[in-house]
Amino acid sequence: MKTLSTHIFRIFSLASMSLLMAVTISCKKEKTEPSPSGPSNPGSPGNTSGLIASADLNFDGETIDFKCYNMSFFEEIVITEDSSLVMMFNSVNQNGNYTGGPSIYAVIENSNGFSTGDIYSYDNNSSTQEISFVVTRNDSTGISDIYGLDQPGSGELKITSLSGTNMKGVFNFTLTNAVDPTKQLTISNGSIDGSVFFEN
Repeated sequence: MKTLSTHIFRIFSLASMSLLMAVTISCKKEKTEPSPSGPSNPGSPGNTSGLIASADLNFDGETIDFKCYNMSFFEEIVITEDSSLVMMFNSVNQNGNYTGGPSIYAVIENSNGFSTGDIYSYDNNSSTQEISFVVTRNDSTGISDIYGLDQPGSGELKITSLSGTNMKGVFNFTLTNAVDPTKQLTISNGSIDGSVFFEN
């Protein structure tokens, strides 16, 4: 497993990509399906509702109903050739428009690949932590508030189905603010149901 500093670098890279996506939101391009190198069985046809991620986010008493619908030019779930599972979920409405709400980023590295039933834990011990999980949102001044990174936290993400190019999962986490340790975020009822893009 790579060091946590590698995870942090990846998360900030993801945040930069998210910002770029928001700026170029009006420049849609055709999404292409890569050849999968993951599970070989074709499985079910996958998600048809367009809702690829949802969760209840509780920011110290303020609850947000997080929803990320599919954007036609954005790859939200990617498995890279070096066996990293990268997920980038932004607040996107049913029309495919970014709403400016919170964003969820996760990076999991597993040299054995990914499969149905895998469970990845987030805890206070960096030597056993299996997932980097970060939530960002703009505060009242427009500055990004960050939860997660190397701060104390707990929770897990479970892959409930990985079939063909579709992945489903559930997640629940408690994360600490990266600047103010007195602030916490509780994530409950998290769910994932989206297309996986395999980078070869």
